[in-house]
Order: sequence, then structure tokens, then C-alpha cells
Amino acid sequence: KNKHANLIGVKVIGRYHRGQWLHGTVIEAKFKHKIVKFHKYAVSKPVPLNEIINLETYEVRSIFVGLKVIAELPSNKTPGVYYCATVAEIPSNYNNERYLLFFEDGSAGYYTIKDFFICPNQRFSISTSSIHKKFILYYCDQHRSTTGYKVLDLKVNDEPILEHDGHWKPCPVVAMDCNVAKIKVDKEKHEFIYCGSYRLKAVHDSILEYVT
Repeated sequence: KNKHANLIGVKVIGRYHRGQWLHGTVIEAKFKHKIVKFHKYAVSKPVPLNEIINLETYEVRSIFVGLKVIAELPSNKTPGVYYCATVAEIPSNYNNERYLLFFEDGSAGYYTIKDFFICPNQRFSISTSSIHKKFILYYCDQHRSTTGYKVLDLKVNDEPILEHDGHWKPCPVVAMDCNVAKIKVDKEKHEFIYCGSYRLKAVHDSILEYVT
């Protein structure tokens, strides 16, 4: 008798492609992976066990700065489509009792505990950007220090120089949410950027020796 048979029909979130995680249902269970049918695209594919979140048994454990999670992108919250992120702040009075998440595309946003899931594989990363990986390590190290991590004091209508599509250009801040700025990068697109992000030229230049 297949000891994994009782997993068939279980609702899960699994890694579909590169950094994208989607809702699905287990339709076949193997020893080292499960065959998951992803609802969004009606496609079935094998997914390793450490890239699957069983929604029937999922429990929230300790959440700390540096923990990897999956959540919807702040600039494009497509329901049920998740991407890998790193916890950068835990709830406090300052951030209105929310978690700050850093995504691998350099964006950031504030989330409640109901808005994300702990990544089952804490080593998982699809980022090819060495600066992003080094920034996360540097940020976590500074966060644990007595001085903490320094951020820019951005305000609405400021125009910081931002990296966008490989180029530096001044972009207006249109809204602020604690340490996250909503920045207009072109006529129809906005990005949510942490005020201490390496994608801001002033920050990038000040921490260059640590992230390159």
C-alpha cells in the first residue's frame, strides 16, 4: 500500500516556476516529490517536498528578521500568486504592527501575518543578483547591531535617484508608508521601495563596499 496515498487531494501552495508559487492540489504522491495540479494554469507537474506548503497542516512558528517567506508582490498583488521574500522588520508601534518584507526584485512592503507563508526551504532563492544577496546579509547584520540600519528620510514629492531597469534616474515619491516609499517610475508604473534600499543611489553609494 502506498503510504503517501492519503496525501492525494490535499490543498497546497507549491513552487510553480522559478520564483512563482501557486495554489494547487496533490494528485499523485511519490517518495521525494508530489505531482501537483496548479489551479491557475490547470497544469500538473512534479514539485519537491521542500517546495510545498501543506495548507492542511501549516502552522506559524517563530518569525524573525532574516526568515524567508512567500507573499504577493506589493506592486502587483495578484491573488494567489506568491514570490520569495525576506522578513526585514517585525511588528511594532512604528510600522502599525506589521511585518516588512524584502522581495528579490528589490521591492518591499508591509504585511500582516495572514498575508504570507513561511517558506518550507529556507535556502531557497532564485535571485541572480549578488548585490541583493549581499544586501540582505548586510541588512540583517546591521539590524542586529546597536545602531541599527540607517534609512533615507524620504517624503512625498521628493525625487530620489532610483535604479530602474538597469538605469539610474530621478523618480518622484507619491506616497509613504512608514519606511516604504511608493515611487512613480514611469507614466503607468509605481514601485514600492524600502527607504534603505540599495536601489536608491544615495544608499547604494554609502554601502557599496559591503554589497559588491
